Amino acid sequence: MFIYHASGMIVRDRILGDAFLISTNGGVFGTVYYVGTIYYFHHVQVWGVIIRSFARCVAVCAPTSRLQSWLEACPSTMWSVINLTVPFVVVFRLLLQEDTYFEKNDQGRAILCSPPEVLLTNGTQATSVSVVGTVIGATCFALALRNLNSMKKHLSIREYRHERQLTFIGLMLFFSLCTMTAYYITVSFAAISDPDLVNSVRPFYIVPVMLLTYVNPWMLAITNRSLRSRVSLSSSATESPARNAN
Repeated sequence: MFIYHASGMIVRDRILGDAFLISTNGGVFGTVYYVGTIYYFHHVQVWGVIIRSFARCVAVCAPTSRLQSWLEACPSTMWSVINLTVPFVVVFRLLLQEDTYFEKNDQGRAILCSPPEVLLTNGTQATSVSVVGTVIGATCFALALRNLNSMKKHLSIREYRHERQLTFIGLMLFFSLCTMTAYYITVSFAAISDPDLVNSVRPFYIVPVMLLTYVNPWMLAITNRSLRSRVSLSSSATESPARNAN
């Protein structure tokens, strides 16, 4: 959603303008713009949760396995290629549908419009992808938590807290993905009952996106005692000069 709005401000307001966007109707620009800035990055986020959940499960349940060794040894370049390619392969079929187009709203602004069947197809696929990610995430973290509890007596307190912290962050990613699933289920039902209602639902997309985007730093700050202490000390140091100045 951040990329979608940023693209709207840059492409529409700063470079091209509403007239140009309207002139692209009948081509592929609207579809690529829509699918690329919404659904592709949704698929990237879900894929990221799946990979993180799977990697966490392997690290806890099979730390000495060949798979864990491969995950640790895999170059970052290869991971980048995998993480960009897999979501694109899944989302590619959305580019082959009837074109998404631009039309002016009551304020004279160019807005994206999609045929009802396209809205339904997009919403259904996004829901399915979110559900698959949610199920995989739930399974992986259930296995990780079960194994972590069984290993508790063999770990030091520090090691156990570290492992529990990482698993807890993963669980929060899972719950964030649940909110994304709920959003796309709502979009799918709206597309069936009243396609115009989809435009009213879209602003709420920012909620699951923010959860998925910021859950890592939020949960790290909540679960990491030393980080909380550093943040508190930093805040105190920042406030002290302000008090002295007053």
